[in-house]
Amino acid sequence: TLLHGKDKDGVAAKWEALQEKLATGGPVQQATGIALYRLTPHPFSASNYLFGLTKLQLAPYVAGTAAGMLPWAAVYAVLGASGRQLLEQGEELGQVFADLSSALEGDVEVVGKVAAVAVAGAGLVYGVRSRLIPAAPGASADDDVEVK
Repeated sequence: TLLHGKDKDGVAAKWEALQEKLATGGPVQQATGIALYRLTPHPFSASNYLFGLTKLQLAPYVAGTAAGMLPWAAVYAVLGASGRQLLEQGEELGQVFADLSSALEGDVEVVGKVAAVAVAGAGLVYGVRSRLIPAAPGASADDDVEVK
């Protein structure tokens, strides 16, 4: 792998686990993982390079990125429109930033709640599916899931 080191419980181990999940997951699972990752605020430049090092296909990457960034795009579009409206009404620039800041706090809280529900829902679906759908033929013993 790209990341070598003595600390196998650290970054290298997490990176290898992510690569394995992306390589073995289906397109829907890959897109869902990317979407959930895109919902979290972080520098996208680093993650773009790292995702480029995986065996992730283009279609799940694009679909997951679009789905995960859509809520943030909506928040920023609403903030921009609100700011323009306040400026057109003659508000001072400092007051506009103060108003937008208070509006942003509420919007980020909503996006955070939506992200939490999405993560919980994806985890629930994944957990239920892993219990109900038997492992594919040729899967390792560690991958087998007992169907009850």
